[in-house]
Amino acid sequence: MSGTLSTSMLATSLSTHVRRESLTDQTAKAIREAVLDGTYALGQKLPEGELVSRFGVSSSVIREALHVLQGEGIVVTRPYCGRSVFNVDPQQVSELTMIRASLECYAAYLAATKMAPAMGETILSAAKRFISGRLTGYTDWVDRELSFHRAVWDAGQNEWLVRQLNQFSLPIFALRMLGTNKKPDWDVRNLWEQSQIRETDDNPQGHQALAHAIVSGNPIEARRMMLLHIFPEPDPIQRDLFSLDRS
Repeated sequence: MSGTLSTSMLATSLSTHVRRESLTDQTAKAIREAVLDGTYALGQKLPEGELVSRFGVSSSVIREALHVLQGEGIVVTRPYCGRSVFNVDPQQVSELTMIRASLECYAAYLAATKMAPAMGETILSAAKRFISGRLTGYTDWVDRELSFHRAVWDAGQNEWLVRQLNQFSLPIFALRMLGTNKKPDWDVRNLWEQSQIRETDDNPQGHQALAHAIVSGNPIEARRMMLLHIFPEPDPIQRDLFSLDRS
């Protein structure tokens, strides 16, 4: 196979556009989008030969792309079974959310503690993407979510924390779509409509209030607002684990 994706290959590989990215990055992005839009189901095996045929790249590029996605948590490898899309049961979903909340609230705390003007501008800019320009699809929503949260993680300046959050976050966003896979278009439209209601300066369920809380440099309030962002509805376990004050 050649070192670049041809126009015809791209047309048959989920209409991926040519970008100034490495071939591995382009392929990883195309497979990631296929997971997020439900083309590949939870737990579905990802045979190397089938991926080579679908995306029109070499086996080595597919392996490199899957390695990238494994680092993001949406592809898993099991002995004698090969690679597949991640899979979780309802109990694990709840536990995964709690783990993410623990890490995210600490990231917000650190970001507020270490806040600098440049970091604050990056976080505020990422938040503004939720009130400018309609969504082009669910992958666009995930890109905006990850851009915002990664700006917060980076502001916390703890590479170990960032590494862990990178593995937890994308599967959670994938579950949001795959859990409503029968009506993906309905889900995307409602994501945008609901987001415009939440994206105010006093609603922690959106990103504007959360961004301002973090940028203000108050670590206690930043932690609290991140928890309210992740847990829009009250639950006893939130009180027990996080002492979450909703007043």
